[in-house]
Amino acid sequence: ELKKENINLKEMTMTGGMKTQAGTNRLIPIHPKIQDLIRYYYNRSDGEFLFYDDERAPKERMTYDKYRGRFKKVMARHG
Repeated sequence: ELKKENINLKEMTMTGGMKTQAGTNRLIPIHPKIQDLIRYYYNRSDGEFLFYDDERAPKERMTYDKYRGRFKKVMARHG
């Protein structure tokens, strides 16, 4: 549910978080290993969110729960 307006590509930071009060709206540096990935999805997105669920028509934003489920499957597949 990360909005593009909360990503600063010049400073390579994002503002976000949602689990705890301390984590909400915190400044997070974008690690160098994922900077190209963030740039790719930022430039690819034609909406307000960074990630969309491309399997849905019309596209819906990628929620934390959807992402978490898919991430677990990938991690299990690759050990």
